[in-house]
Amino acid sequence: MMKKNDAKTSVWWDIDRYPVPGDCDAHQIAPSIKRALCSLGYYGPLTITAIGKLTDVRHADLQALYSTGIAFKIVASRAVSILGDMSEWTETNPPPANVMLISDNEVLWPSLGGMRLNKGYNILYAYLPECMQDLNFPAECLWPNILADAMETQRNELQEQCSETGEPAWLCKACEHSGDQSFGNFLTHLNSEEHSQIMLDR
Repeated sequence: MMKKNDAKTSVWWDIDRYPVPGDCDAHQIAPSIKRALCSLGYYGPLTITAIGKLTDVRHADLQALYSTGIAFKIVASRAVSILGDMSEWTETNPPPANVMLISDNEVLWPSLGGMRLNKGYNILYAYLPECMQDLNFPAECLWPNILADAMETQRNELQEQCSETGEPAWLCKACEHSGDQSFGNFLTHLNSEEHSQIMLDR
């Protein structure tokens, strides 16, 4: 039987709420997430998805993140999308799979608690807001450590691809666009009038 340490790990990153700091090399975020997980004993296949509107993220950061295997999901409502994605993900990834959340959105906590207590998933909370710290949630406080590691790591370190499960590199839930592997197509779609209008209407 597969142990949680060797099982697949999926990371959902609320990038609008937790952007790449200006003094941090975005190339190092994915490798730092992987190192943080390995330090806790999680060595299985890893998928990282940055979720948000993405229009306020610097293009240089988007390209850097994309080059290291982080997938993008464009959404109008981050919480609704993350909950929906998690529900879909559990259909094809039974326990003991692992989930890591980089978000402080309290709407997500009941569902995550249910995944942990009722379904047997292992949940890693990379950030825990102060209002939740006395409610017996297991939190590793990984996000500050991930950023510190990324900022300390030299740019010339070997870059790792951190999408290890063959999932699409990007998609737009707002426009129901399935996406592909091209960063150029991603930027074209993100900046298109059609996409902008749909996001305004949401």
